Amino acid sequence: MVAPASPPVPPTPPSNRPAPAAIPKPIRSGAFWILIVVLIFIWLICWFKGSSSWIHLLPALAVATAWLERKSRPGRNIEAASPGTPTWDPQQPEVSLTQIHLYVLEEAAKSTNWYWQHKGAKALWSQIIRFAVWALATVGGLLPIMAVVFKEFFRHLPLTKDSHLDLTNGLWASLLLGMAAGLLGLDKGFGFSSGWARYVLTATNIRKSLEDFRLDWAALRAKAGSPLTEEKVAPLLERAKQFRSEVESLVLQETKDWVTEFQSTMAQMEKEVAAQLSSLKSQVDKTVSEKAATLQPGFVKLTLKDPNNVFGNAALTATLIDSNNKPVANAQKKPITALDWVSEFVPTGLYQLKIEGTVNGVAFDATRSVTVKSGVEAVPEGPDVELK
Repeated sequence: MVAPASPPVPPTPPSNRPAPAAIPKPIRSGAFWILIVVLIFIWLICWFKGSSSWIHLLPALAVATAWLERKSRPGRNIEAASPGTPTWDPQQPEVSLTQIHLYVLEEAAKSTNWYWQHKGAKALWSQIIRFAVWALATVGGLLPIMAVVFKEFFRHLPLTKDSHLDLTNGLWASLLLGMAAGLLGLDKGFGFSSGWARYVLTATNIRKSLEDFRLDWAALRAKAGSPLTEEKVAPLLERAKQFRSEVESLVLQETKDWVTEFQSTMAQMEKEVAAQLSSLKSQVDKTVSEKAATLQPGFVKLTLKDPNNVFGNAALTATLIDSNNKPVANAQKKPITALDWVSEFVPTGLYQLKIEGTVNGVAFDATRSVTVKSGVEAVPEGPDVELK
């Protein structure tokens, strides 16, 4: 008796979807950013040394390099499935099941590859910013100490020997620390570090789900045996649907996390900007008010002492002289016709009040300092002016 031959397994035909094109290796690497930093550094050095105007082509070249790096990145979004989504053919259950299996694997791999490819740019910017923050904070903290310890060394540097830069000034440390804080804000605003972490975590979770699905599929496929029936296929299709849903849920959760972070960051930035604008407006209003107050003129009041009743025989004039030792135009040689003399309105400032003329035919000359304030009466300093 001849044993019956096992039923032939139908060959697996190629998928009816076009094979994905090979993704070219992006023209993006750390060399791009090293080149950009070097170009900007050379430009700054040449600018400080007063080189010719051609050096301003360097930042333009740096911008062009950054643009090329950005354009060479892979697609910005996870592409949707191609039109060839597999369908079930009851006449060829093995072929249909194989297509569905390949479909969910390819879609999961597509999502995983997207996150691994795009985490590189996030990681690069995060590392550059974090290193720059560390360097700026370190230099900002050590600069005042180094400037004192290595005073002679800094004095002979090309950038300091002729410019008389005082590196011990705390403003330099404040500037560097402020730049570090600005870079941290840039990292937070664009989400480089947090995006890097999200991408790695999401890709790792998809990989875990992928491994679970492969093992579960192998177990369910072995249990289904051959030939396939509707009852045997149902658990496989359900597991494929579950896995596909898990992958999309992970992508959706990462997107929600990004939206939440973005909205939170924007709200915080708007709050801080509004607070800074309010503070700036208050300072501007205060400055304008103070400036307007200083622009209001004042006047000088002089009271002459006349114990001997000689004012009737006096011929006196008063002149205000400003800080530039020049007579004020509207307060020059004004006649003094009463013991209480008031000048015209003059701008605020420090003046010299000169009283000159004759008393009983004798020359008379007296000078007093006076400080004119905005909108108020100014009285000469020093002893009273007494007629004799």
